[in-house]
Amino acid sequence: MTKPTDRTRALVQTKHFLRELTDKTDMPRVPQTVRDIARRLMQHYPTYADIALAHEVMPERYAALPPHWHRPDNPSTLGAVDAANDGEE
Repeated sequence: MTKPTDRTRALVQTKHFLRELTDKTDMPRVPQTVRDIARRLMQHYPTYADIALAHEVMPERYAALPPHWHRPDNPSTLGAVDAANDGEE
């Protein structure tokens, strides 16, 4: 069974992965066609605000995001969903 933290973590990690795919600095050997697909997907991917709203409306399906979740320069961002929801499951 997928837990709210698992579902939210997957959304956050996928967003980071798509962002990395579009950046030639992060992933220089990715073909341009893959970059274009990732860029198109990012246009319609849920924003962090959307994910936070999903938690507000459906806390049984989506976990809360911590205050620093949206900062791509923060190395703890990918584990932040777990840290923000310790003991909530």
